[in-house]
Amino acid sequence: MKERKERQARRPERGTLPYSRWCRQNEEYVCREFRNRPTEEIARECGLSYRTVARIASQNGVRKSGEFMRSRFASGGRSGNWKRCKRTEDWDAYMKEHFPDTGNTELAAHFGVDVKTVRRWARRLGLQKSEAFMNGSRLKGKVFYKQEYKERRDARIAEVYPDGDDEALRRLADELGISVTSVGRMARKIGIYRSEEGRKKSCGRNRKYPVEMIEALREYYPCHSNRECEEMFGVKASVLAALAHANGIGKDKAYITRMRGLVAKKRKRG
Repeated sequence: MKERKERQARRPERGTLPYSRWCRQNEEYVCREFRNRPTEEIARECGLSYRTVARIASQNGVRKSGEFMRSRFASGGRSGNWKRCKRTEDWDAYMKEHFPDTGNTELAAHFGVDVKTVRRWARRLGLQKSEAFMNGSRLKGKVFYKQEYKERRDARIAEVYPDGDDEALRRLADELGISVTSVGRMARKIGIYRSEEGRKKSCGRNRKYPVEMIEALREYYPCHSNRECEEMFGVKASVLAALAHANGIGKDKAYITRMRGLVAKKRKRG
């Protein structure tokens, strides 16, 4: 109990409202002020939460007045989820006149409601956007480049992409403001591909492993485990397995039989 009182005493210092018991005086004040004042202000004055004030008003059958709701929506200063939003005939006429050629965000700001509310009203009224408005909206989402920029971009790609290493490709992508994948896509679009030298410089899936390594893998891989191959060549076991499969290299029958015998012995011991 003592610790609880201490926590309650520290609450005002943290910027929160002090604890206040619900009483008949608060109920009378809420019922008197709830119709024409914001719920947040009443809760702040009484030291209660927003939900508590709303619950007191609901239990006593008190609701916001129509004048307050109209002024709140018109000013756009609403807060919270206002579920009882009834549109008037003037609003319907405005929607029918302006919805086909006006953005939903502008309509929502005009009415002081959410964009989803505007969409819901449009569905109920059977309204749709005009074809000209939709075409204009689609054009806004596209990025159009000037011919000078395209020529400079293609020249830089043709200069760096064929023989450049991974670091050079990343610098080129940063220079053009796109990703490395987009650089490769644009290069293929204009008919430019990686050279043999560029493939050797790159790493990962685009790297061409030397013939000597593949021949050594052909001799070592069939009789040794993947872990031993990984330690031998310094390459991940999954990469070696894929490389072996691509070159038709598999495990020997003697190695497979030996591994099956070891597994059977472990099972017997267990």
